[in-house]
Amino acid sequence: SKFLNDIEDREDEGSIAIDADSLLYSSCYYLRDNFNLELAYLNFCERIGTIRTECYTKVSKLNELKILFTSKTNFRYKIFPEYKATRTKAISDTMTEKQKVAAEESIRLRAYTKQLKELVYERLRPIVEASSVWEADDLAIQYADKGWMVSAFDKDVVNACRTPCFNYKKAEWYKPNTNADIHRWYLIQSIAGDSADGFKGAKGLGISAKPPYKGKAVDFVDKLLSGEKTYEEYID
Repeated sequence: SKFLNDIEDREDEGSIAIDADSLLYSSCYYLRDNFNLELAYLNFCERIGTIRTECYTKVSKLNELKILFTSKTNFRYKIFPEYKATRTKAISDTMTEKQKVAAEESIRLRAYTKQLKELVYERLRPIVEASSVWEADDLAIQYADKGWMVSAFDKDVVNACRTPCFNYKKAEWYKPNTNADIHRWYLIQSIAGDSADGFKGAKGLGISAKPPYKGKAVDFVDKLLSGEKTYEEYID
């Protein structure tokens, strides 16, 4: 398992760590109707190449590239067994035909993604990092803390990255977040929760699904941080 102290410092920002979980999925989704593992692998490598090329808009020399994956288990499942349980739906008689089709496709895509991950790990092992403790987004943030550029589109990475971050879904670079930005984001997430992962937030304090993030959770945190209101005053 990779821990923060084991990651090499890259203060020149000449290296990039890629949160590749979504790249695996999208490479398989592209071929979902006629899946071919080799074509999925080529599609994945092409996307990694595009990210690599983008790095040269920021640095003249790329020192190192890391592909980050999430393993089967990590600390979240240990402290919260229902983590991401809402994403896995078994087919049942109570489902409509449309729901059954969607569930079947989801099951197939998970199997395809697993096959592709194993192939990438086998062929690109020297530049792949997977951990039994952390998810890929956790690793990406740890790499950013050590000065590496990051490529991801997960909001939890984009809003907690201290170095330039390339959103490979939107093909956009984001500026580094300050410590204050990151602290604010963690507070918002803690209060709002994340329904996609099965985490329930504080009742009545939600957040919009897409940026720019708005909602009562955002208002709550901003008023707390500004000193405009205390926690007790806001609840009252």
